[in-house]
Amino acid sequence: MTTAQCFFNDVREIVDPGSVMMFWKDKTGFDGWRATNLIPHPAYRLGSVHCNIGLAKTSGVFPSVYKNLGGHLEHDKPCEIFGYGSYDRGFRLPLYLQRMKVAPENRKTCNEVNESLICITFKNKEMPCNGDSGAPLICEGSVKGILSDGYVSREMCGIFRKSLTRYQILANYRLWLNEITGVFVESHYKSASYHHILIPLCLCFVFFNNIVKIH
Repeated sequence: MTTAQCFFNDVREIVDPGSVMMFWKDKTGFDGWRATNLIPHPAYRLGSVHCNIGLAKTSGVFPSVYKNLGGHLEHDKPCEIFGYGSYDRGFRLPLYLQRMKVAPENRKTCNEVNESLICITFKNKEMPCNGDSGAPLICEGSVKGILSDGYVSREMCGIFRKSLTRYQILANYRLWLNEITGVFVESHYKSASYHHILIPLCLCFVFFNNIVKIH
């Protein structure tokens, strides 16, 4: 799963489940499943934040945990974000998957724009940057949102001391996700060719600066 806007760009359409290293290959040369079908939300329009969500179907089947999406996010609760986007002012991409601890803000901050969004403010120049669109927001062990867009410099990463990013709240898309996958809100393991934590190399808009490296 990712943002629909990623499907309108020149993306590397490969899903590598469980890997924390970009372009990783195992001993047999396997480097991930090919994305065989890209499904943007039918109400999405390029350039809009409305319904900016999409699913990718893969060429292979692998086990995945599907947890109940629960209700809406509570602000100021600890969460984590992950991604493979640019991490410095030169727009270099990291070799390893990056993560950062965050706390979603009161929904009123974003509701004036779109009730399906939740905002996160980044300070001290640590913020998403180019390539992070579609990155997951994980709270209490479940994927609660995906990065839609943000207000950062398009020229370089980490030049603002404060920036605002907006995440699509997945609970708002429960019916559509169920319709497409048939298994998204199940509370047990299923083998499925749709994966709910897909982070493709989407060079659309957003990733992290000065954050923890996962080995």
